[in-house]
Amino acid sequence: MNFSLDKRDDHVVIKLDSKLFTSMVATDTREQIEQMNKEGFKKIILDIEAASFADSTGIGTMVYGNNTCEEAQGKFVVAGMQPHVASVVKLTGINNVITFAENVEEARKLL
Repeated sequence: MNFSLDKRDDHVVIKLDSKLFTSMVATDTREQIEQMNKEGFKKIILDIEAASFADSTGIGTMVYGNNTCEEAQGKFVVAGMQPHVASVVKLTGINNVITFAENVEEARKLL
């Protein structure tokens, strides 16, 4: 497993444990977002602090998480972006659509 879960009463934190947010990790994370939503979690924080690189599947997983939470009338926040990931996010423009926070503590305040 490339992530850990921190389930709270009103939200869940999915924390990546991988330096690479690429295909296999992104697919597993996407499935976990779907599972948490099915379990009733409408507020999800994706903590990507460990990831120093993200490819298109990692970016796509962030978009999927945001869309999934929006459809459930919840909130999706990505926390802890490293500089390279931040540059890719800005290049794609998803920083105008998805909420980002410096860390999990800040992300919780945005839920």
